[in-house]
Amino acid sequence: MARRHWIVLGAVLLVAAPLVGLAIVDFHESPNGSWLHVDEPVDDVPANETITFQSLSPDQRRVFERAVRSDRGYTSIPKAVNETVWIDARAVRYENETYPVGVAVS
Repeated sequence: MARRHWIVLGAVLLVAAPLVGLAIVDFHESPNGSWLHVDEPVDDVPANETITFQSLSPDQRRVFERAVRSDRGYTSIPKAVNETVWIDARAVRYENETYPVGVAVS
């Protein structure tokens, strides 16, 4: 009976451990169904509709830079990153340029 107990416990751990790991990774890294789009720099966005790159959190900065560097100008927004900053503002001031931004929800 003790051997059977260990076999069942091992089987449960074999199945449960990867699922727990996936849940942790999914919580922190998976997109929340939102995408950040960054257009080419422009000059016609009013200052009151623009935020500075420095005012973004470190996680928001990483997402913004990833979108700027991408070929198409967009990237997914992880669940742990607050997207409302890009919804409330029309553009981000970054490296002496003003980049229009938008959030798309899928």
